[in-house]
Amino acid sequence: MFFKTFLLLFVLGIIACGSVKTKDTSNNKTTQDSIVFGEGGGFTGTVLAWTLKSNGDIDSLNTWLIPVAKIGNIGSKKAQEIISEAAKILPSVPYEKPDNMYQFIRVYQGDNSGAATFTERDSAYYRLYQKLKNVVDGVAVK
Repeated sequence: MFFKTFLLLFVLGIIACGSVKTKDTSNNKTTQDSIVFGEGGGFTGTVLAWTLKSNGDIDSLNTWLIPVAKIGNIGSKKAQEIISEAAKILPSVPYEKPDNMYQFIRVYQGDNSGAATFTERDSAYYRLYQKLKNVVDGVAVK
């Protein structure tokens, strides 16, 4: 008797969980075009990261890629140029070749996105990363 009651409650629980409706937000664009980039790894696994938004805002991010502080603004025209350049360089299928210490770049432009995680110092990805890092360093110095 106990087994039948348990089985009935289990089946009803599965049906109840399956009937919950969720709102589909996959077609709703909630964020602006942006680039998230940074570096991490090593003994501690610490990540240093930033985001560049299409309006020119640059934010620093914590290890979990959550914005913690606005660093500055480079202007929307320059930001959009950099985002367009990154969208041309980064593959739509993520390039994943990290090592102990790595850099990463993710670009979101319209419905398209691209990403790379890499360690190679002689790649187009690394040159793009250096350009982005120089932008952050230039804003942070001001």
